[in-house]
Amino acid sequence: MITIHILEAPAKDRLLVSWRQSGLCNYTEQLWALRNAGHTARCAISGQPIRRGDKVYRPVGKPMNHATCILADAVKLP
Repeated sequence: MITIHILEAPAKDRLLVSWRQSGLCNYTEQLWALRNAGHTARCAISGQPIRRGDKVYRPVGKPMNHATCILADAVKLP
């Protein structure tokens, strides 16, 4: 099971995300950056399809969840 919480947006092209994947990884404050999707995928929050070129947030660096994406349109900030 994966639990995702968007904590804040420290800049308009950055997110701080809490990501927990049972038995695999736990990132309490992980930095994600806005990019264009380089491949097709599914949004980790909404489950919507992601097409190449869509605006997405992805983890910075090469953490265990580096291949995951969040559609920019799926992000709801408080």
